[in-house]
Parts: sequence; structure tokens; C-alpha cells
Amino acid sequence: MDGSAFLRHRFIRVAFLQDWKGVVPGGHHDEVFRDIEERLNDVARRDGEFAVSVPIDYIAARPSIEVPQNAH
Repeated sequence: MDGSAFLRHRFIRVAFLQDWKGVVPGGHHDEVFRDIEERLNDVARRDGEFAVSVPIDYIAARPSIEVPQNAH
């Protein structure tokens, strides 16, 4: 993957891109993200790819004692 593919990936667009753009002063989104894309593409050319991992934790739990139904 390169920077262009990364920034256009559906998950990135849906989950992250709007928040990232929110930290960029108005009117500079295109300039800043064009620069980011170019830099990520440079990394991909140099290293053969631009790789990203998104860590996730999943914790399943249940109470260790029985909670009475009317305990609200």
C-alpha cells in the first residue's frame, strides 16, 4: 500500500479522516493532506510499501457475583 491508497481506504475515510482534518486550520486541508500523501508515498517507494497496523483490544467480562434483578 502507498499513501494514496491509505488515505482513500474506506476504513480510514469513515473512521479517521474527518477527525484528522479537524486539527488542520480551515482552508489548509488540501495543502496539508497533499503533503502527507506525498510523504507517505515517499516511504512506500523507499521501503517497498507503507504498512499500518491498528491495534485493538477486546475484553469480555461478566460479574463475579449474581446481581439481583431488582437492584436498579
